[in-house]
Amino acid sequence: MNSEIYTRILGKALLPFIKNKYDCDDFEFLQDNAPIHKSKLSMNWFKENSIKLVSFPTKSPDLNPIEKIWNDLKNMIEEESAETQEELKNSIKKKLEKNFHKKN
Repeated sequence: MNSEIYTRILGKALLPFIKNKYDCDDFEFLQDNAPIHKSKLSMNWFKENSIKLVSFPTKSPDLNPIEKIWNDLKNMIEEESAETQEELKNSIKKKLEKNFHKKN
């Protein structure tokens, strides 16, 4: 993946999802310090879309909540026995909806 693909995914999937699911325009976005996340293209995209970024120190695993989120997601889907990509997607969606705040 590169910065162009990353920002395209954010624009076509993440923003519409947040606005639809949570009816929210004012939020802070958390990402790690991967090169595609910190690239000029990505940073400009966040600025152009008025998205505030949460900042945290680099190379601080204890301060890197995304690692915990990935671990939690992995543990959630390991409980399922999805045999197809579609079953896996549906399983992840159900688990996320069950475990995270939903729009009323």
